[in-house]
Amino acid sequence: MAIEPPSLKTLPVSGLPEQIAGQARPTISQRWPAARAWLRSGWLEAAVLVCLGALMARQLLVPPIVGMANNGDFERLMGRVGLRYLTDDYNANYFGYIVRQFKITQPWWDSHFISSEQLFVMLAIQANQLLRHDGLFDLRVLGAINALALLVGIALVLRSSRDWPVAARLTLAGLVVLIGSDVAYVAYLNSIYGEPASLIGAVLVVGVSLLALRKAQPRPAPMVAYFAAAAVLTTAKAQNIPLGIVLAVWGARLFWRNGRWWRVAGLCLALGLAGFTLLMVDLIPPGMNQGNLYNAVFSGLLVVSPNPAADLSEIGLDPAWAAYTGHDYYEPGSPAQDPAFARVFYGRINYTRVLAFYAEHPARVWAAVELTAPKAFLTRPLNLGNYEADAGLAPHTLSRRFAAWSELRARVTPAGWALAGGVVLYGIVLSVLWIRGGPPLRRRWVELRGLIGILALAQFFIVLIGAGELDLIKQNILFNLLVDIGLIFDLAVLAGWAGRRARGLLALGRRDQPAPA
Repeated sequence: MAIEPPSLKTLPVSGLPEQIAGQARPTISQRWPAARAWLRSGWLEAAVLVCLGALMARQLLVPPIVGMANNGDFERLMGRVGLRYLTDDYNANYFGYIVRQFKITQPWWDSHFISSEQLFVMLAIQANQLLRHDGLFDLRVLGAINALALLVGIALVLRSSRDWPVAARLTLAGLVVLIGSDVAYVAYLNSIYGEPASLIGAVLVVGVSLLALRKAQPRPAPMVAYFAAAAVLTTAKAQNIPLGIVLAVWGARLFWRNGRWWRVAGLCLALGLAGFTLLMVDLIPPGMNQGNLYNAVFSGLLVVSPNPAADLSEIGLDPAWAAYTGHDYYEPGSPAQDPAFARVFYGRINYTRVLAFYAEHPARVWAAVELTAPKAFLTRPLNLGNYEADAGLAPHTLSRRFAAWSELRARVTPAGWALAGGVVLYGIVLSVLWIRGGPPLRRRWVELRGLIGILALAQFFIVLIGAGELDLIKQNILFNLLVDIGLIFDLAVLAGWAGRRARGLLALGRRDQPAPA
């Protein structure tokens, strides 16, 4: 039997404009289930990844490309993989401009520098040799590979959010595009620093963790992927090494829900990561360790000292060395290059002694926090240019395109007490949420949010105590990424909560309406 179209008497007045050819178009409420299903499908993830990938490609691949100029650290990896500059012009190679083309050679210097970024560089060299045969390496190939690896981590985050409330998912998608495409992060992908591997490893760790939290018993594949991502993050830079212990504990906790044998396997992988972390401490090149230790004293500990000469005397050093306060290891004429100075200084000072001094003088830690807190949220090093010399711009020029988020963050200059108060308050909130309990997976999610905060704080203090003020903005890029990841999740959760409240109020309002006559 044919179904007759609704008559005008039975059709709501609001539906009259939508009537076409005797049929009423679906109302918004009728369309919503289909729209919600689309938003929770893979199409939204694909749209976000395509948009984000296009914005990254515009910056990394299309002239004038952006990147991060070399401050002298590139050679640690260039020597190991066999890359050289085409010219010996210092001004062309360092600080002011980025260099796009390098000469491929045999490895020419074993710096003993271990970084997971070397894997991406070696892969880029192989891919480059498939694309060109003139013996030159194009930095954009490395940028593309770094970007693809970062997009894999972002894809895992988006995939794990499919069953989030729609408002939370939309907020997550929008913030991922805004923050993920910001030049403050993207520019590092076109560089031979260890920072790209730090960014990639952090996003992969979070993405795999979220994916594992979607199931009561995670599959073995996420467990292996998690510890691989944790190894990438831990080995990216020397300052990341202490994070390995925290990541090992979280990995054991995250996969403890598996069956007995996989639980044992997860525990073995966690112990392996922790042991590898301790081994990495001994593998730090002596030159790098010495430079960081020198800066920890003269660019850190003494900078916040009311009496540098007295502090030097207390830790067993010559009080006359107070004249070097505020000067770093790499400056021309640094006393660290004097064998007599080096023999005395490194014979009496190590990181254990520096940490012990801070423990005995906690006020110095607070003074250092107050000094660096206003700079903590800066993400654009002013001394490292973003453009090639061929772009026709002045040395050290920073890109202002795709910089809305980093420029907004640059306006956040909290005092030390504000930063400390925010950390304490947020710790209390997470503790209350964890104590209140709820489903086990929800509690694990709170723990993951706490992990992100712990990793960020660890980075802040490692940079603060381990290297002082030297290169503070560049060294804090992982800290800032972790802060941004936490902020994205917090805003997504708040949006989801607000969306549920709004739907509840709308449903209540509909129930309270009188029935039609």
